[in-house]
Amino acid sequence: MATTSKKRKRTGQSKPASRRSGARRTKAATSRSAKKRNPRRSATRRAAVAAPKSKSTQMLEHLQRPEGATLDELMALTGWQAHSVRGFLSGTVRKRLNLPLHSDVEDDTRRYRIEPEDRAERASS
Repeated sequence: MATTSKKRKRTGQSKPASRRSGARRTKAATSRSAKKRNPRRSATRRAAVAAPKSKSTQMLEHLQRPEGATLDELMALTGWQAHSVRGFLSGTVRKRLNLPLHSDVEDDTRRYRIEPEDRAERASS
C-alpha cells in the first residue's frame, strides 16, 4: 500500500485514475450520453403538453375582463404581496407593455382594468 501512495506523489497525481476528471469512461456510460434524441418525437411530446400560463399572463387576462380585477384578486391569483402587484401594474403593464391601465374606486375597493384598444383610442380623441 505504501508503494502506491509514493508513486502518486512522484508523478504528481493526487487521485487514482478512476477518480480523475480526465479518466476514460466505460462503454456503457458513453453510449447513454451519446444517443441522439429523435427531434420529431420530442417535439410532439412538447406539443401535447400545454405549457402552464405564467403569473403575468394570468394577471393580464384578469385585467382585460370588462369588470377588471381588484388588488385582493390579483394577490390571491399570484401569491404576491400588495406592493409586488402594484409594482407589476406600474412597471410592467404601464411602462414596459404600454397598455392603457385604468383604476376606479367603487365602494372603497379599487378595480384595475386594461381598456381594449378601440375604447382607449376613442377616449383619447
